[in-house]
Amino acid sequence: MIFIALIGIILLTLDKNLQFHIGDILCLICAILFTFHVILTERIVKNNNPVALSVLQFAWVSLFSFLLQYPIENFVIPKNKFFWLSMVLLGVFCTAFGYIVQTS
Repeated sequence: MIFIALIGIILLTLDKNLQFHIGDILCLICAILFTFHVILTERIVKNNNPVALSVLQFAWVSLFSFLLQYPIENFVIPKNKFFWLSMVLLGVFCTAFGYIVQTS
């Protein structure tokens, strides 16, 4: 099954000259790392509380993303109420809920 998926990815990403580009290689590396993440999460959740693990994952991703983003981008705190409402809704229902469902 893995070979069929790999052949599909190759057919979708190679150009006319049958060459990979840096974005293709990065996507492949991310897919492999995400596979390890899922396997590791499955092993860890057998002996631990899935909700606590999800909260820790969400907190780590938030902190790590902020620390990487802060020196690169100009940090501005938005003043729009709708922005903060969307961030809370997306953060809670899409991201946090996704982490909890994945680990449960």
